[in-house]
Amino acid sequence: MFKNKNFTKILALLSLGVFSFFAVYSYATVGEGINQNPNSSSSSRPFETPRAIAKCFEVENRFASKTEKLDLNHATHAQKYQAIYSRVTDFKSTAATNGSDTSRLEKYLVEFKSRIDQFETNYQAFKSSKTETKNGACTRTEDDFRNSLENSRRKLASVDQDSKNIIAYIRNIIFPELKNLSNK
Repeated sequence: MFKNKNFTKILALLSLGVFSFFAVYSYATVGEGINQNPNSSSSSRPFETPRAIAKCFEVENRFASKTEKLDLNHATHAQKYQAIYSRVTDFKSTAATNGSDTSRLEKYLVEFKSRIDQFETNYQAFKSSKTETKNGACTRTEDDFRNSLENSRRKLASVDQDSKNIIAYIRNIIFPELKNLSNK
């Protein structure tokens, strides 16, 4: 029927878009849990319109893409910190067998490990907060969602600060001590 394959693809995409719009619209008008009382305030009816429902799905998709990136970054940081911890521990063992005094490095390693544990704990708190925010994106009022989102952002900022503190601790405390021990 159509000789141009691109035209057929475009037509198929447009028809899918129209069908998905009607699915969203029917959910909005007939869906469960929608307050049909026109006298109630708009903040208690967060997702009645098709546009609001479409926005809700957009928010969920954005959460999914950002979650994937954040989890990957977290895994990378955690692996690097554990690798550094392992290498420094191995160096400490080698230095101790060579007769160097490693008591300061041992204290630094204990502090370093506690910072890594704090980083992990704060990330898990952020992850649970993020999941709660994502799950409430379509069921909460806009104000509740914003508050939950701000809470998640604060927890993410805490995780970022933990990461910066770990890097500074490695550069300013552990590396100088390693240089000091290697020069002896």
